[in-house]
Amino acid sequence: MGYNRCLGKCSVLDVELRGIFDGLTLIHDRRYEGMMIQTDSLKVVKII
Repeated sequence: MGYNRCLGKCSVLDVELRGIFDGLTLIHDRRYEGMMIQTDSLKVVKII
């Protein structure tokens, strides 16, 4: 699944976090029960 969103001027970290947040929101809205988040950013993993 793909999507796009205009985030304006922001950091790569902001984009990565926004993408994960949008995905989690979609999962919640559709009432899915399982999920796996994949990222190559250690910073994002530590924030989550």
